[in-house]
Amino acid sequence: MSNGSIKTKIFFHIGYPKTATIFLQKNLFSKHREVNFFCRRFSKNDDQIFSIIDEIILLEDDEFLSRKMILQNLFKNINFDKSKINLISDQNILCHKFRENNDMYRTLDRINQIFKKDDIELKLFFSVRAQEEAILSIYRQFYFSYFSKELPSLNGIFNPNTKKEINEILESLKYFNTYNFLKKKFGENNIKIFSYELLKSNRNKFFLETCNYLNIDSSIISVIQNSSYENKFSYKKVSLINSIIYNIKNYKNLIKNLPTKIVSFFNFLFFDYIQGKIRLIKLARTKFNSQNKKKILEFYKEDNLKLQSEIKINLL
Repeated sequence: MSNGSIKTKIFFHIGYPKTATIFLQKNLFSKHREVNFFCRRFSKNDDQIFSIIDEIILLEDDEFLSRKMILQNLFKNINFDKSKINLISDQNILCHKFRENNDMYRTLDRINQIFKKDDIELKLFFSVRAQEEAILSIYRQFYFSYFSKELPSLNGIFNPNTKKEINEILESLKYFNTYNFLKKKFGENNIKIFSYELLKSNRNKFFLETCNYLNIDSSIISVIQNSSYENKFSYKKVSLINSIIYNIKNYKNLIKNLPTKIVSFFNFLFFDYIQGKIRLIKLARTKFNSQNKKKILEFYKEDNLKLQSEIKINLL
């Protein structure tokens, strides 16, 4: 690469899970005109980048070595835009163990091997959340897919017989350790941490800090600061009503499509909405007892103090 060449700027948003990653994907990153956005859910870009990431996460060591050069070549062919900020967002990166048995440290090392190039300016950023709330939120979301087998009772989390994988998940939420690991792999100037608590307390300031970090226009904040998640139930209901109106106007389609629409709606109502509500109510009652709250504070105290000293984020 010649000295006069312009580097491709790539920002990689890697998590943590349950720190409003989907909210940011949907309401900020995907809507900003200065961002060339890559995401599994809210992006129009092809999914080649996530095929690469999935292999990075899932392949065993010998398989990764045999595929490494192929993955590097595939990465070179991704449609990055030098005139914009290229932003990849995937919270799966920091889902340690409880998502596809991901080893986040191995994954980050492999990202360094595949993504880090002389003609690319690669920066990684993530958000952190007070660990008690983070663990509760992760546990509730991934209970049926993971924790129901590995940790049926939340308050057994510090039990001496708790599985090794649960202890590894707890260790992965030592954010200063993660920060140090990333600094060694990618360089201190290429790592940034944001606070989920700031997003909750001062959304405008959080968005402003994020836009400034990405070096993109912050005027979009006035449009998105009051954004909220779309109500899936209302959306489905309105979609059905609109379909009925359309089919009434086109009576042949009414006979053909209305039964399917009604069945689809009631399937959603029973299987998605009602059962989902029952599950959420049940899991919402799951909380740490006072003894485990103290243990969590003590378990993360030293790491959080280091984080506070280094980057001025207070999780104590």
